[in-house]
Amino acid sequence: MPAFDAAAARTLYAETLGGVADGLEGATELTVVPSGRLLSVPFQMLIADAATGPATADTAYLVKKFAITHVPSAANLVRLREASVKAGDPSSRRWFGFGASRSEEHTSELQSH
Repeated sequence: MPAFDAAAARTLYAETLGGVADGLEGATELTVVPSGRLLSVPFQMLIADAATGPATADTAYLVKKFAITHVPSAANLVRLREASVKAGDPSSRRWFGFGASRSEEHTSELQSH
């Protein structure tokens, strides 16, 4: 089995969630709705620290910070949230979201990686 690429896990974290890390402070749950190539990313294994070198027991894996849920589409996420509201779940009102634009330039950039 190949060695775990900690540098790649740190880079992928920086490129996907790093820009919104401040907005996630205090959160204990993270719902991801990946698409395209991100569908194959194990978000639990992303590393949210700037250390270098191999991963150790002290590495800041994302799963140590959040309970992570994967949802297959934004439509599913909306349906799940609506069900939570109907059930009276008080946490259903708190939500932080972000997404990439679907501009042609951005899509071409993602496809070239």
